[in-house]
Amino acid sequence: MMTSNDVHWSKQNNNTFRRVGFQLAVDNVNRLDRGIYVCSVVIQLTPTVGQPVNVTGSTTVELDVLYRPAVTVSPDINPYKVKENTTNLHLTCNVTDANPAAKGYRWYKDGSQVSTGDTYLIRTVRRSHTGSYTCDATNSVGSSNISSFIQLDILSIGMLNAFFIQLSIKLTG
Repeated sequence: MMTSNDVHWSKQNNNTFRRVGFQLAVDNVNRLDRGIYVCSVVIQLTPTVGQPVNVTGSTTVELDVLYRPAVTVSPDINPYKVKENTTNLHLTCNVTDANPAAKGYRWYKDGSQVSTGDTYLIRTVRRSHTGSYTCDATNSVGSSNISSFIQLDILSIGMLNAFFIQLSIKLTG
């Protein structure tokens, strides 16, 4: 007769996971629990005549854990200083982990939505683009609840010229 001690559970690619019993319960499931679990049974049968025989069998169960996206913003430079009139500045919303995959993206500047898509393109940088930019990504589970941020500081040509004139005066004066 089979007992719960004859049933062993393990997890593929995890040498430390071991359980015994007819059922496997995974409490407080999180993304690290996803994977393939193996149920193995070893039963010793003792015939009325002859030696005992071990009978083994196993099956697998896949646990797929669904969770909302986790995101970061790149470039990963804070503050990100850009010259005014720079063209084609790209900010990218990077999904670092999601199950299922992210389906939608939103960009925010200082808390107000400014765009959708995984990349925010500023064709020609103006001083009005100065601000804090964040993105979020969504999948069928939910939203990433805002990413890390990037502080975009715009350096105007006039400010740079004044700085270099002052620097030149100090160096020659």
